[in-house]
Amino acid sequence: MSIVSDIRVYGQANGIPIDQIADVLVEFGASRGSIGMELGYEQRLDVSQLDYAKLVEALRPARTTDISDLIWKLRMIKSRGEIAAIKKACDITGLAMRACFEAAQPGVSERELGHIAATTMVAEGAERPGFILVTSGAGNYHVMSGKPTDRRLQAGDVLWMDMGAVYDGYWSDFCRTAYLGARQPHLDSDQDLIVDVNAAAIDAVRVGAPMKDIAEAALAAFRKHGMEVKLGQGRIGHGIGLMSTEPPHLATFDETLCEPGLVFTIEPRFVREHGLFNCEEIVAVTENGAELLTTTPRHITYIS
Repeated sequence: MSIVSDIRVYGQANGIPIDQIADVLVEFGASRGSIGMELGYEQRLDVSQLDYAKLVEALRPARTTDISDLIWKLRMIKSRGEIAAIKKACDITGLAMRACFEAAQPGVSERELGHIAATTMVAEGAERPGFILVTSGAGNYHVMSGKPTDRRLQAGDVLWMDMGAVYDGYWSDFCRTAYLGARQPHLDSDQDLIVDVNAAAIDAVRVGAPMKDIAEAALAAFRKHGMEVKLGQGRIGHGIGLMSTEPPHLATFDETLCEPGLVFTIEPRFVREHGLFNCEEIVAVTENGAELLTTTPRHITYIS
């Protein structure tokens, strides 16, 4: 699949072939200049600190320098092909979400739902499941990154699921809510509130707008509903692509400007004693504003 024709192989299976990597880089003249490496936020070279130090020493007098800003600038802006892959991952995740809600009944465990989500993702064409988070039952709604447990669902539970699939290397990440019982007006009201806050953030997406303005739009929508939400140094969304979380941050401190091809999540939230309310979306910036890549219904799914 690569256009590279000069391929070097190695037989070492118990570590990184640092000496061979250094030899190749020296052969191509890299030791006489500067070598850019991904050393910044959310980046990993996948070698130990000792191996990295050994490689730097072997390449002297070359100077190694961090090029994380350049790499992220390139990766943040997605092509139409990349956006299509993220959209496909979102569609697969939506099918997994629906399968879980169809299977959710009193007595079914969170772990069983996690298995249904994972197998559905793979059956629908995912490369692999990315992550599956489940929160259910009174007293647990503050847990927003909980792995599926052996807890069995009960009548009257709010069931919140946050999950992502990987398709062709690209991730999805969004959440939806169900309730085990008859329709509850107070749940609908809270769900409508968070969907309205999301909509305000989505409406603020436009070319040239800084990410902080979108976060501020969400906070203003909360205030319109009489809620004062303090983010502190937190965020209510993040970039997504080859990783489930990437720059930029949807936060009041992020000055990154929207431009076509930028893809990120929008996920403001609040917690009540009776449920967790977060209806995450993924948007792609276009010349005309925001294109929603998540199409799974936003209302609460009632399971009776």
